[in-house]
Amino acid sequence: MEYTIWDKKESINGVPAKKVLESNPHWVNTDLILIIENGRITRIEDIQIINANAGGNLFDENDSLEVKAQKVFDHIVKEREEQENSESHPDSPATEQRIRGLEEALSKQKEDMDKAIMELTFALGGAKKDV
Repeated sequence: MEYTIWDKKESINGVPAKKVLESNPHWVNTDLILIIENGRITRIEDIQIINANAGGNLFDENDSLEVKAQKVFDHIVKEREEQENSESHPDSPATEQRIRGLEEALSKQKEDMDKAIMELTFALGGAKKDV
């Protein structure tokens, strides 16, 4: 994964810059970086928004655009690594929480199916309704 600062003249994956900006007019006056993976642009990120979402302390306002872009890219890489690590470690809280949610959903689904079976059995005259 790598990045480049978008000059807003270069096309993005074959789409002319003018079309990209027409579709996203809020990007006209922002500093953007293009995230490139396997030779294709996979993400377009607004440097200021990433900084704000990270608490506003990734860089100083006096930093050059190049320094800001590098710090934002480093933050994006770090976030991705943390996400990959949490997904690959079954003991992580995120994984445990996801498993709990799935177990609860399965339990609810089983209850609903049991209830439906009982109602169907009752409707067919095979049991006393006790639902």
